[in-house]
Amino acid sequence: MTLETLRLRDAEEIETFYTGTTGMQPGFLQLSAGRVDLHACSLDLAGVSIVWVELNGRTYWRDEQEPGTIQFGFAIDASHSPVVRGSEIGRDQAMVWIPGQEMEYLLKGPVRTVEIGVSSILVDELGWRIAGDPLRDLPAACLESLADTCRLAASNVNLDDLGSVLFWRDAVLDSLERALQPWINDATLAAEDGCGSRYVAMLKRADEYFEQHGYSMQFDADRLAASLGVPRRTVFHAYRQVLGLGPRRYFELKRLHELRRRLRGPVSEQDNITSIATDLGFADLGRMAARYRALFGENPRDTLRGTGA
Repeated sequence: MTLETLRLRDAEEIETFYTGTTGMQPGFLQLSAGRVDLHACSLDLAGVSIVWVELNGRTYWRDEQEPGTIQFGFAIDASHSPVVRGSEIGRDQAMVWIPGQEMEYLLKGPVRTVEIGVSSILVDELGWRIAGDPLRDLPAACLESLADTCRLAASNVNLDDLGSVLFWRDAVLDSLERALQPWINDATLAAEDGCGSRYVAMLKRADEYFEQHGYSMQFDADRLAASLGVPRRTVFHAYRQVLGLGPRRYFELKRLHELRRRLRGPVSEQDNITSIATDLGFADLGRMAARYRALFGENPRDTLRGTGA
């Protein structure tokens, strides 16, 4: 978990940096005279890497992404449009490096980009599968929100506090998942042609599973899939098709809503936020409070006192 700023001056330094930071195998060729002068600032958030790059000159890239991982990137500012596979791309376009597909692109600096990489462990845990065209048009607001979340993470994370790291990592993942929806939807359609009503019925059975086992349990996608009698990937497809989010995020939202219901209900003198939250399985109270505030617009103590919205 580090924040590092580097000035990379030749192909060997650049390739070593990207391989070590993102798992990508970059192919890099300098096209203009003089030093490359690539400035990179990287942030490691326990399985999520964010890399901001400022680059001068003309450079040609031919990258290959490590299997099982995801790499997503877009230009924040460019004096000339980047060229991807021979075509200029606009400001509202983003790219995913899809494992097994070699990505070719030309950058004509000065240009500033941001790239977000997700480790294979997290990709598997989140159930993300991507497919389709590596290059997509996305709403400008979506890319701006993702860029802002990355900047906020870099400015506010305490790298010595695991709770802070995980909070900002999850904030970046939430914003990234919204940006990845076109690729995730294509993967879902390619993997399954199940009908919506089947998925809705599956989600109702999943709710019964959550209620039966209680909110204090730790979410386990494999156990949930086994209880529903379907493959793990089908569970993720069902949640994303019906609700537009993954089952882990859904379970967290259900648990936050249950916390709010209890804080607003009759509370004994022995009850407090810590005891109620612990009973619901929240291990990190600081992270819980931040999530609660982001969802409901008030702190848990305000809800408990009846002074919130």
